[in-house]
Amino acid sequence: MSYSIETGPPQIIQFYYKTEDLFNSVSLRSLYRALNIKSEAGEALIDDFAITLDEEDAFDLLIRDAAHEVFQYVLKMCRGVTDALVLDDAIEILGVPDTGPYYAVHVLDNEAYNANNLELVENTVKMLLQVHVLKNWYEMKGHTDEQTKLMAKYNSLKIKLINKDLFQLRKPLLT
Repeated sequence: MSYSIETGPPQIIQFYYKTEDLFNSVSLRSLYRALNIKSEAGEALIDDFAITLDEEDAFDLLIRDAAHEVFQYVLKMCRGVTDALVLDDAIEILGVPDTGPYYAVHVLDNEAYNANNLELVENTVKMLLQVHVLKNWYEMKGHTDEQTKLMAKYNSLKIKLINKDLFQLRKPLLT
């Protein structure tokens, strides 16, 4: 679970993603993909496709862009708070002893949200962040086929986040 609810006033929902965990997940996903892409000699193209520790600086650039874009979808559908975005910085999280660094977005809790909806949003946002990084990584590396596949997945996840997951957060306010 990567969200917490801070009692206020105002009550705030904090969706947070540890930078190190995001890197590890993206790196692992790219590595598994690279293992399945072979050269003519039958060797895995890890150096060409995977994001490794050597490319962590590129990841840092890509995840910052991803967070700006993806968190804006959340803020458009929910009411943000002052300093709603946290970009690779330390934050205090209720019940979590580690301070980060994290990427996070804070929105007002309208006390109409339930844990199931919050978990849906949290999971979809995390997937969007990861897919955004990967699609832009493959663009940087000139792998347009991989980028095209991930762009389709990204657009599908974005539609799901806005039209389904975040809408469930807004729905109690509309009745």
